[in-house]
Amino acid sequence: MLGYLPEKHRAGFGEYVAFPNTAVDRIVPVQDHDDPLKVTVEPYFEWVIDRSAMIAGFPDIKGVKYVDALEPYIERKLFTVNTGHCVAAYHGYLAGYETIQEAMRDEELRDQVVHVMNETGSLLTAKYEWDEDKHTQYIEKIVTRFANPRLKDEVTRVGRSPLRKLSLNDRLVRPALQAHKLGLAIPHLTSAIAAALLFDYEKDPEAVTLQTALRMKGIDEVITQFMGIPHRHAIHQTIAHKYREMKQRYDPIIV
Repeated sequence: MLGYLPEKHRAGFGEYVAFPNTAVDRIVPVQDHDDPLKVTVEPYFEWVIDRSAMIAGFPDIKGVKYVDALEPYIERKLFTVNTGHCVAAYHGYLAGYETIQEAMRDEELRDQVVHVMNETGSLLTAKYEWDEDKHTQYIEKIVTRFANPRLKDEVTRVGRSPLRKLSLNDRLVRPALQAHKLGLAIPHLTSAIAAALLFDYEKDPEAVTLQTALRMKGIDEVITQFMGIPHRHAIHQTIAHKYREMKQRYDPIIV
């Protein structure tokens, strides 16, 4: 920023400007407007800012939640909203649904999403010593958001870039490894990871790369290479088993 400021404005820069990290949560589906400035979003939003990086005496912004430690809120959003959203997308894709909203009307699929968020919720409440009832209410709110009939969120958009979403520090593998380390059961989360491995949408470059790797290298090498989970790890074996099982079940559907 200093490189773009005229010399005369640089002296007081540190007194008036801060760069705090922040976490933003709001679902923004694919837009279909002639006006590029018109954006449709859901009513719910959460904007969390790291207070410790702000300048003393800063004016509050209406609607912002200021916190002293941002990581718990980043992980709450990543492991609940982002994880749940892509679980609905990958299971919804395999079931033949076009949108998240359609998928969430399927009671069995909806239960899968809730089970996964309960598993990541057990991790979060244990890790950060949160109130379990309050986190359950947060999960219920997220489920309602996913099912919002006024949104049209395509499963292929939410599920896009599966290699990124399956990477070591993202929304599926990261909570799975943390939960396993704490001795927590994650049968639905590992099933969701297996479902993500079956995402074969031909218009998504990462999905094409993933499916090519699965055919050429096999499931064990893909788990090791793309997820960073060594072959000897218990979760590796669970994911590989569920992938093979799920692939056999959905092969008649998947092209």
